[in-house]
Amino acid sequence: MQDVTYMDPVARCCHQILSRIVPSIIFILSWLITTAPLEASGPAPEANGALSRQPEGPDASLPSAPENRLSPGSQKTCLVAWSLSGLTIEQRRQLYQACMGTAPTTNLQPLIFRLVSFPDWRASTLAILLHRLGPSVSLHADNATPDMLPAIDRIEGAIQKQLVNQKMLAAAQAETHPCHNLYANIKDYFLDLSEGSLPAPPFASYSLGNSDRCLGVSNADVSQVHLLTIRADDLDALFVSAGTTTHAHLRWLERRDFIEFEGHRLAVVAVPRGSPVTLRGQVKNQELPAVWHGIVTSDLTIWNKPFSLGCINISARVDDKTTLLLDGHPIASETSISQRIVNVTQGDHELVAVECFDTAEGKTCRVRYREVAQQSVRTTTRNLCEDLRLDLKQQDTVSLLGATTRDSCEGSTIWPEDLEEGAVRALRQRESLTGREFKDLAAYATLTGALGTLKQQLNPEDGKTAGARTGADGMDLLGTAAKEAWRQGIDSLVSLDLRCISNQNGPTQYSLAAKLVSVREVFQRQRGDVEGLNLDQFIRQVTVSFDDPALVGQSIDRVVDRLFGLGHLRFLNNSRRISYRNPMDIRIASYGGISKDAKRSEKTHTRPELDAVEPIVEARRISTARGATPRLCRELETTEYFGGDLAKRVDTAFRRAPRLPRVKISLDPSERPLDFSNTTSVKVYRVNVRARRPLTYLFVARWPKGHPKAGQLADATCSELYVPDNEFWADIGATGGVGIVSQLPGSPQGLYLRARFGQTYYRPLPFLGFGWMGGYAFHRSTLADGLPSWVDVGAPPEGSTDPLVWNRHSLIAGPSVEARSRWPSVPVELRARFTPALNVGLLDVSKINPSYRNFLGTTNDEGASVLTDIGFDLFLDLGIGIRLKRVSILSSLMMGIGSVDDWAAGEERTIVTNGANYFIGFNLGIGGVL
Repeated sequence: MQDVTYMDPVARCCHQILSRIVPSIIFILSWLITTAPLEASGPAPEANGALSRQPEGPDASLPSAPENRLSPGSQKTCLVAWSLSGLTIEQRRQLYQACMGTAPTTNLQPLIFRLVSFPDWRASTLAILLHRLGPSVSLHADNATPDMLPAIDRIEGAIQKQLVNQKMLAAAQAETHPCHNLYANIKDYFLDLSEGSLPAPPFASYSLGNSDRCLGVSNADVSQVHLLTIRADDLDALFVSAGTTTHAHLRWLERRDFIEFEGHRLAVVAVPRGSPVTLRGQVKNQELPAVWHGIVTSDLTIWNKPFSLGCINISARVDDKTTLLLDGHPIASETSISQRIVNVTQGDHELVAVECFDTAEGKTCRVRYREVAQQSVRTTTRNLCEDLRLDLKQQDTVSLLGATTRDSCEGSTIWPEDLEEGAVRALRQRESLTGREFKDLAAYATLTGALGTLKQQLNPEDGKTAGARTGADGMDLLGTAAKEAWRQGIDSLVSLDLRCISNQNGPTQYSLAAKLVSVREVFQRQRGDVEGLNLDQFIRQVTVSFDDPALVGQSIDRVVDRLFGLGHLRFLNNSRRISYRNPMDIRIASYGGISKDAKRSEKTHTRPELDAVEPIVEARRISTARGATPRLCRELETTEYFGGDLAKRVDTAFRRAPRLPRVKISLDPSERPLDFSNTTSVKVYRVNVRARRPLTYLFVARWPKGHPKAGQLADATCSELYVPDNEFWADIGATGGVGIVSQLPGSPQGLYLRARFGQTYYRPLPFLGFGWMGGYAFHRSTLADGLPSWVDVGAPPEGSTDPLVWNRHSLIAGPSVEARSRWPSVPVELRARFTPALNVGLLDVSKINPSYRNFLGTTNDEGASVLTDIGFDLFLDLGIGIRLKRVSILSSLMMGIGSVDDWAAGEERTIVTNGANYFIGFNLGIGGVL
């Protein structure tokens, strides 16, 4: 560009020669300066025809690279490339390598336009990422012509030469000066700024062109651009980026590149019409730059008002592989920051934690944490800075988000507090196995208001759609709790939910669902431009069912193990103490777990699981003392988690335990609906036990052959087969005919019926019981041929051959002694019950001639039809009992002697009150434990 007004022919000739030589010299020097540091850090960028480092035109000149620009090859500053959301991994790697100077800078125009189009601080990161291309660069697509790029370079070159370098405005106060109109416009611009009104752009397209002798730019150039006037009084440096789908223009300016005007400074830049533009200004005494972004459709004035300043108070802990960036600016140079105050301008600010590691492809980084601080400016004079507290140093942590019970569990004895306590215990006990340190989420006051929101959002039954289908980002869907958990160093969240199902034909069934939210995977994911978040990718859910509230702790252990892929063998016996009459209800759950070969980087829900194995289950007696529970068994009852020192002591106790009596064990797949699983990684087996004696047994489960832990003890439990202390029983006995042998002359025929009930206490020996009994007996006697005359001499001989019938109704009561066998492996038992009894009887003698006074055994109550008698009976029952769980059926041989006292007094054998008889009959009884 040349000025024809102030040059004579000689000067014009010299100027034309210099204008052709000087740009070439400047280009060569700038290329050497730019590429010199690249040789030390990597290959130099490759230039192509689509990249121009300086404006075109004979009179164009640009300042050198800004002194305050970031030094080439700074890894910490170039990390901003990895923090940019909305780009692919390859695009981030390309920008990082371009910033470090380890890759060519060709074909950057589409990527630059992508960044320029971002409506926030990300667009301004081009100032850092492409600092090697400064102080000015124009790029266009391979299949596009430069179009407005040369025009921009010529206009900015003219402004730089005449208004900045020559400071022409100082002499433009004269009305005859060619730049006087521009001088007046700029003066009005600063006057409007001082009065707080919106100024008109002093540099406008309509005021420039061939008719303007000040700059001498053409109408063709001006028609392709818009001019931005930027107040620069508070700026130390400025970066401008503008681009379209085919063209991009970047420029770095320093204070010496600003226009000086009567103690003020301003900057003027030309940008393509209708293009997105980003300004990055380094404000005085501010660590973070000010950013402006917009689509320019006319000439504008920028930053007309003084910057509204605020501050952010950052306290953070990070590891040596993590760097904190605020709006792309590194702020953490050590692993711990305590109250680092960063001054910022008004607007939203994004804090990003970038974690880097080495891979086969070179250095790779990922975002570990990201949060946008909403627009909020607080004055620094009152110490009202925004607080940001982070703890990202602690890796592999887990916390309990909460535990809930459904409305269907309103009458259950299981409370949410029980679930929370059990989950906390399980997570703490498994820290060494899961590799995750437990942190108490409730201890953070900043989370208390967000817990319910996150739990509700993670509940798939609320009918809300979450994830990519909504087009929203998962960080917003997870809510404040997830972001705060990640901020505090918690990378996994666990929640429990209990549902109760009433069963009319049986006990209430419980379904315990557990969710593991991998917050780490949410915040470390690599996202594309429009990629949303499907929560299923980051949530692992398992469910365990049970029907006994006492198994809630055991069920919590199972779901926690399955959440973290911990293979286990776990006994599921409902009762650790069971009557020898009942079969042992022992089951064992087998879970294969996640293979050790599974990559940690794999999504939670896609990690492969191993198939469940059939365990080895053994049992030996550990105690013979009745009612005394061994200390080791008590410890197994109270300790839900099996391992460590307890496992060693159990293994030692089992090896020392007697091998006799031998216990036979077999396994069958459990047929209970609650044990059903639709995956091969989970199986439940029923343990079939054949024990010969009711003792306390120690059951152990070991990993089978072929498993990496073959032979190792996996779990243990105790089960006591006990004999109930007492039993209620009842029986009915009957005999007659040859089953009764009477001591009376004539051998009367008879019928004997007996009904009894009683209770037996098995103390102190389990096979010998003592108790009581009571009941009723009926005895019918008949003399078909009458009574011989010699039995009652005083009776008349008439009617002596008539049949005689009398009945005895008796109440019997007395002690009982019982001996029985106890075979748990056999469903029958032998019994012998001896019962002496007091017999109080009423005799119905109404059918006997009252003249048989001696036979009736009375002389005072002549004509009485009812007689009383008290005797003593002995009974012995020998039989076999069949067990039916808590009830046994007894079939026995009844033997007895009635009226033993009368039988012993031989002189009174001939009277009717003498009930001395021998009984042999059949007895059927039932016994049970209440």
